Amino acid sequence: PASLIGARAFADQVYDLAMLRALVGVGRALVDNALDTSQEINPAKQIEQAELKLYEVAEKGGEDTGAKSFTRAATVAVRHTERAMNSGGSVS
Repeated sequence: PASLIGARAFADQVYDLAMLRALVGVGRALVDNALDTSQEINPAKQIEQAELKLYEVAEKGGEDTGAKSFTRAATVAVRHTERAMNSGGSVS
């Protein structure tokens, strides 16, 4: 009950951080592509690619970024929490 609520809040935080990490990845790629003038300059195509990547983050958590589904993130978060509790409060 109370520990489950705490685990869910922790899992929510883990998921949110994974989404932010995926979003940062999209932002970095957008900036890198915009600054790279060695390639053919096509701003419309760059915008289209950025929109697609943002859509992927919004819909799937960013498949190639390592972001997990909520269920997977919650499972991992609970395992880490259990491991910390069983090892005296720290995870190595």
